[in-house]
Amino acid sequence: MKLKVIFFSIIFIFSIVSADQGDIKLVRIDPPGPQLVKKRNIMINADDVMKILSNVEKTGVRLNIEFATMDDFVIARFGKIEKGEISWVHKIEKGNMKIKFGKSEYKGLLEKVRSGAGRPGYQIILSDKKSNAVINSFELTFRPFPNLSVELNYPVNASPGELLGEKVTITIKNTGSAPSGEVDLDLLLSKNFLIPLKKYSLNEGAEGVRLLEHGTIKVRGIEPGGELELKPDVKLYLPKALEDGRYYLGAVLDPDKKLTESSVEDNVFQGFMMIAQKEPLKITMSLAGSTLYYTPKTFDLKIRNAGLDISISKEWRKCQIRPYIFHLKHASWTDFFWEVNTDEKMVWKITGTKFCKKGGVAEKLNIKVLPEGGSTRVPPRRFMLVFGETKVTFEPKKKKFNLLLGESSVAYLPFWQTCKTSPLKYHFKYVTWDKDVWEVDPIKKTLRKIPKEKFCKQSEEGEELPAKMEVEE
Repeated sequence: MKLKVIFFSIIFIFSIVSADQGDIKLVRIDPPGPQLVKKRNIMINADDVMKILSNVEKTGVRLNIEFATMDDFVIARFGKIEKGEISWVHKIEKGNMKIKFGKSEYKGLLEKVRSGAGRPGYQIILSDKKSNAVINSFELTFRPFPNLSVELNYPVNASPGELLGEKVTITIKNTGSAPSGEVDLDLLLSKNFLIPLKKYSLNEGAEGVRLLEHGTIKVRGIEPGGELELKPDVKLYLPKALEDGRYYLGAVLDPDKKLTESSVEDNVFQGFMMIAQKEPLKITMSLAGSTLYYTPKTFDLKIRNAGLDISISKEWRKCQIRPYIFHLKHASWTDFFWEVNTDEKMVWKITGTKFCKKGGVAEKLNIKVLPEGGSTRVPPRRFMLVFGETKVTFEPKKKKFNLLLGESSVAYLPFWQTCKTSPLKYHFKYVTWDKDVWEVDPIKKTLRKIPKEKFCKQSEEGEELPAKMEVEE
């Protein structure tokens, strides 16, 4: 058995270079007839051996040319290289070398020749005559076989539900010695780096691998030395329901194993991909109408939506101008306030004057006023302002939250908490909420009321609220 050593070209003065070192080389060996078997002879195609050696630098070295197993056990010597010349140990007739093998070596080799294995487990080695070290080696196949390989060019960063289509380029090569024939190519998503060569389904299997929808592509036959560049179906998407994290985008060539190849090591490609839900620029939710309740005697004010407070007295200034005229000003308002007339049942937006003062410019608002009792001389026990629409807008990157009643914003962030969960959802909680919080799903475009203890956590519990949602990406 010989010792295989590696020399770096900068220090190895007897550099031997093979242009395709690492590829499996074709040396044709036909199954022998009865007469050859009787004498333990094999006919080896000398032209193929010469073709392999044609790219080897032959000057300044003295080498043995040998036929060996993959663990460098020599079972036959072909010849030698001296002073740039090749001389053969065996006679060459009609392009073939007739070589006799030992009994045990012949039995093993004969089985591999007859089986037509793509990778029979033999090689040609070039060994230094003085040190006996292996300088170069070429793995062999005995019949022409295709040898396919696949590579992907793809985006490393992506988000759940993202369209891959035109963003992925597939390169397939046939480095073998025979045409490949038509095969399937499957594009996969995996949680694990190692993707076995097999057929996968759309559902994630035990290996943590799933076939992408529209991810199966028909690949036409490729001639030896040929190359094919493909793009997948433009409908190819990443699944929407993915947790953020590390994944691998994979390609499996000929998952049904229709072809017999000299090697299937390059039939699987897997590349690192970081998947994180892309945050939207803005989410706008249109909710059912809200109602403002105000009790003049106690100055108690609250706005409620779907049974929850969305604004309370701490955010508001209140002033009574007359028994039936009230001024209301939210803490976030700087240049206007509302004037409520419970006698005329109207609401006005006032600008151009100070709060709790008469005058200014009035703009009528489309807000319904429902007083309980009261007159021009006696304040009502309570009045309600009914808003036709409530909008919630949230800009994640700016961390900007707005709650709008009609055209007026009543958001005041110190009284609201927001939280982002994974898979991407946003939770909103108001300071007075003791049982429920809101959960916004920008992917499904849903708003749910979930238990308070699930704030910042995933929850299967909850009640969907009527809301129309727009998401700007």
